[in-house]
Amino acid sequence: MSVIQSFGPTSNAYLKGNFSPQVHEEEFNDLRIEGIIPPELNGKMLIRTGPNPRFKPRDMKYYHWFDGDGMMNAFYFENGKVRYKNRFVQTKKMETGG
Repeated sequence: MSVIQSFGPTSNAYLKGNFSPQVHEEEFNDLRIEGIIPPELNGKMLIRTGPNPRFKPRDMKYYHWFDGDGMMNAFYFENGKVRYKNRFVQTKKMETGG
């Protein structure tokens, strides 16, 4: 079964659902919080580095999520609030546009 995703129809599990690529750099301020943020996190950040294709894979059938271009995701904890920002890893492929 094919599902429409960012790069078009695919049955590849690494390009849909939980593994679906984030194709935009975004920033969100003052995220909604459920529960309590431990005070020890104030002034800290959580950074996640992971594979994330910026450009449509050449062969979507055989794409594996380790093949992604790369994205940094950061959560910033400040004064009881949380903000989020993501950015693609700046590679030669990114500079040349794929």
